[in-house]
Amino acid sequence: MKNLLFVLFCVAISVPPCSAQEGASAISGSTQGNEHAAQPLLDKAVEAFKSGDGQTAIQLLASAHAQHQDLPPGEVMFARLAFAAGKSNDGHNALQRAAASDGQDPEVWSMLGELSLSEGRVAEAEVLFQRSLELVQTYSADQNRKKRLKAKAHAGLATIYQRWERLESAKTHLRDWIEIDERNEVAWNQLATVYFQLEKYDIAKQTLVNLNTFAKQPTLPDTKMGRMYQAIGKHELAKRSMESAIEVGAEDLQTQIEVALWAMTSGEQDMMKQCVETAKALNADSPAVKAMDGTVERFEGDFESAEAVFGDLHRDNPGSFDAVNGLALSLLSQNDEKKATLALRHAEMLVKTNTDLKTQKGRAAAATYAWALMKNGKSKEANAVIRQAVQAGEFSPEVGYFAAVIFESVGELQLAKQFIQAAMNSSVAFPQKEEGQALLERLTD
Repeated sequence: MKNLLFVLFCVAISVPPCSAQEGASAISGSTQGNEHAAQPLLDKAVEAFKSGDGQTAIQLLASAHAQHQDLPPGEVMFARLAFAAGKSNDGHNALQRAAASDGQDPEVWSMLGELSLSEGRVAEAEVLFQRSLELVQTYSADQNRKKRLKAKAHAGLATIYQRWERLESAKTHLRDWIEIDERNEVAWNQLATVYFQLEKYDIAKQTLVNLNTFAKQPTLPDTKMGRMYQAIGKHELAKRSMESAIEVGAEDLQTQIEVALWAMTSGEQDMMKQCVETAKALNADSPAVKAMDGTVERFEGDFESAEAVFGDLHRDNPGSFDAVNGLALSLLSQNDEKKATLALRHAEMLVKTNTDLKTQKGRAAAATYAWALMKNGKSKEANAVIRQAVQAGEFSPEVGYFAAVIFESVGELQLAKQFIQAAMNSSVAFPQKEEGQALLERLTD
């Protein structure tokens, strides 16, 4: 616990932590790795905070700041320490005090801006980040800290303006951020997205290519471009980008899997099969590759083969969500009573270990469980579960199909029609597309 809290404190004041062997004996306050002169006070502040003596911790941190102007004000350091330790009320209170006592320090306002932004008060966050940016222009106590705070203000404003679709303003702040922190991957990726939103597609791609020259990204520029094209409904451009990614990443397993996933949800069955076959040649033992192979079998209607693939994957890794979910869905597609019973047992285990419906896995687990209940003749129970799943957040067209069938079974015909129409109108493919069309026609008659 001592080492963890110390690392959190190092993060809190934006100083790299010492090694595990050194314990809490040093905080490096310089690029040369020398111990910071305020180290003894910082160590004592951490110990006081751990023991619950917040007032002493604040006094020690304030003393450290008074003696070493390169450090943030004491209340700011205490606030970061409190937030890192999960004591948000103490952190909020410390920042309010800091605004009164150290209002000329830029970090007070950037921290308040971060909090406002995280809590959805975007207009308030803009004012706070602008205030921080104004103050940092005249801040001179420590140049490294000045650069860091200036970058933080630009980052916050870029995020706000992008959210407001004031894209030229977002672009300006992102370029200013990159000028300060030339190799910041988040800034480069965000700038590429802004160029894309401005419909400057060539510049967006070149920005991603430039990023790759100094920081190799796990996802190729073509793959990222394909996803962005698909998100705005430009399927043919997305497909072209993905075809380029397949060629450029012919020897890259992750690229083949990423493109296969895109192809699966975009109705490009041949491309999906091509990528999966290439991925199998690269690493047939990869769990991700096996899961994709089983998914291909599901989409092609070969549910017994899908069952075999997901069954092997489940035996190798019983805790894998993809394995259990894929196996349950494959079993449920075979209209076999014994297999439906087995699938229900798998679905029950899945939903017990993924209870949070706010997460994608939680909703997917609930939907699979509802479908298993339905397939085992328990339509009322299925109706209760699927309602919770679809009301909790976004869900796939396949889940929409499940919901429509379940709603039809309990006489909610209008609701069933709404869900199947949404599923069929989606650009995302799902294995039961033919059955979905038949259901839509039945409900429309």
